Amino acid sequence: MSIRGNGKAVAWLRAHVDYDGEGCLIWPFYRDRYGHLGHEGEHHYAHRFMCELVNGPPPSPEYQAAHSCGRGEDGCVHPKHLSWKTLGGNMLDKTVHGTNWKRVR
Repeated sequence: MSIRGNGKAVAWLRAHVDYDGEGCLIWPFYRDRYGHLGHEGEHHYAHRFMCELVNGPPPSPEYQAAHSCGRGEDGCVHPKHLSWKTLGGNMLDKTVHGTNWKRVR
């Protein structure tokens, strides 16, 4: 992922790569369940963009940016709360945090 760009969202992420505050760092721009941004003509999830800035690219495309805090759906992009995990690892974290959901039929 290229980190070039002059947009406010990308500049904000760059400015917070070394953020070390306590508690979650909540994405201040557009979000629904997760934060979103556009960069170089492409859509990105803010937490995934931050995870790549901090941890480098995912080991493979199947990896997800997982939240150790359990507050991904609240818009957390704290660089120390993010790591690459497989779907199974991410789902296990969500179960531990009580943030997984089951489709009701």
